[in-house]
Amino acid sequence: TSAETSFVRKRRDWRLFVSKIDDQPALWHSWRTNQPRRQPTFEKGSEVVEKVAGGQTHLNGDTAAKLAVRLQTRSLTQREQEVLQYIALGKSNAEIGKALFITEGTVKTHVNGLLSKLKVSDRTQAVSVGIKRGFVQL
Repeated sequence: TSAETSFVRKRRDWRLFVSKIDDQPALWHSWRTNQPRRQPTFEKGSEVVEKVAGGQTHLNGDTAAKLAVRLQTRSLTQREQEVLQYIALGKSNAEIGKALFITEGTVKTHVNGLLSKLKVSDRTQAVSVGIKRGFVQL
């Protein structure tokens, strides 16, 4: 495993997130939501802490590269993420439509949109990519 260090700066406060576990979906979830899933662990790095405390953002090389890939990928809308979550649960378009109070045709539109954005050709691939990118929580 490689050490992953993420610092999120929002307005006047800052949050330090350090994890020794290379768990990409959890790391991406933490970055997007500003809610780490684990208690932080601290290592040497006073210069990094000082940098962040001074208002700068710091990402280690591995984390920065992963984040860059994610940011280059078109993000799914909230509704597309909801549809993808139901797909991961094995629900049909009709079942998804009933659960979300939308028509089956609208579900198909969302499915086509998320397949295109994730650059996959079927629902199984979409779920697999969705898990890797943190869109699907199991």
